[in-house]
Amino acid sequence: MPLKLPDSLGVKAQKPSELAAQPTFLFYGRGKSGKSTLAMSASEVPELSPVAMVDFEGSAEVGAEKYPEVDVYRTQNWEQSSKVLDALVNQKDHGYRTVILDPVNALQVQLQDEIVRRQPETQPTAKSNNSMGDRAMLMADWGVVWTRMRKLLEAFHAAPFTVILTAHADTAQDEQTGRMIMEPLMQGTKTKNDVTRIPSVVGYMSMHQDKEKGVYPVVRFAGGAGVVAGDRFGKLGLGIENPTMQTIYDKIYTGK
Repeated sequence: MPLKLPDSLGVKAQKPSELAAQPTFLFYGRGKSGKSTLAMSASEVPELSPVAMVDFEGSAEVGAEKYPEVDVYRTQNWEQSSKVLDALVNQKDHGYRTVILDPVNALQVQLQDEIVRRQPETQPTAKSNNSMGDRAMLMADWGVVWTRMRKLLEAFHAAPFTVILTAHADTAQDEQTGRMIMEPLMQGTKTKNDVTRIPSVVGYMSMHQDKEKGVYPVVRFAGGAGVVAGDRFGKLGLGIENPTMQTIYDKIYTGK
């Protein structure tokens, strides 16, 4: 028998299939590797449409002609972004089945810029630590960045719609093995861990070239061998060539 819990607690017994109904995806890769295009293809999946995209750096134009039905909210600073994101999570009647945050590393930069912008008021005695005399992030500020980004990612992961995150890729050295690995470009170790920990699926995107196929995108879902990736569903295999959200959706929910 399920536990008897007060409705005000906001916790109830659910089956694993219910919890996975609105997954969170993270697609990361080098510039021009097809991340935004893949995310916007959700608009062609009936179960994932309509789609809203919050564009933090001007990436939406890549899919303007191919996916014109996507509603794009272009933001240029943290104040704009935070208000749009808050509305997406808290306005229950917007009707979007999928929300794209593109890319989350640019959102983090907006937050860092906002922290530095507020320094004259919040930390008037702080001094510049660079030769240009510009203000920079204080050590304590990185804790604020991690907390804000973690809460934001967790709120979207718990939202009643599918979430697709994109991020640029970065090459880093594994502290344990010394091997070079490809991972999302996020500042701060804790934030970088959260952006790969929270999503249901993490895919690394890259462009491949073949004499017969030409140049085409590939998304990899298998981790290891220098790439951070993973699939909690266990249905996406090693990867997909020329991926679309329809292909990914079918593999997860219909087994095609």
